[in-house]
Amino acid sequence: HGPAGDFTPKGTYGYTHFVVDLPSSPQAVRKWTVLCHGLGTNLHVYDDLAAALTSDGFHVLRYEFYNHGFSVGCSRNLPLNEEVMVTQVKE
Repeated sequence: HGPAGDFTPKGTYGYTHFVVDLPSSPQAVRKWTVLCHGLGTNLHVYDDLAAALTSDGFHVLRYEFYNHGFSVGCSRNLPLNEEVMVTQVKE
């Protein structure tokens, strides 16, 4: 089995792995939150928080920085600086 979630089309610096967690109630107000993991971890660090937020009606977007988890950067030496991180979110 592959990873849960999905991948963005190839962006400027690589592919981004992401998961969208939805509330169980279809009547939930469309409140969104975005969770970004710390360096050296992946989106699963927020599994419990995402579950709690969806139970409160939030839609949760979790994604992995390039070269973390299943996200693939264009280079193993890709710097995680402001330009790269902002571009990843925009794409």
